[in-house]
Amino acid sequence: MSRRSSEPVSELLRSVIDEARHTADPVHLVRVFGVSISTAMKYLHTAHLTSQASSLGKRPSEKI
Repeated sequence: MSRRSSEPVSELLRSVIDEARHTADPVHLVRVFGVSISTAMKYLHTAHLTSQASSLGKRPSEKI
């Protein structure tokens, strides 16, 4: 697989995560991106865990 073919996926993932940072509504992500509700919940969890960790000055992998 070439690097070029993975770029659209990376951009889509960044878009979903970015949108998830601005909302706490999984249904919004389902409607906008067509993901399943469980996938939307994973994106929300990841996005909010990352933003919470950065606001505390920690890396997302560190315990909060």
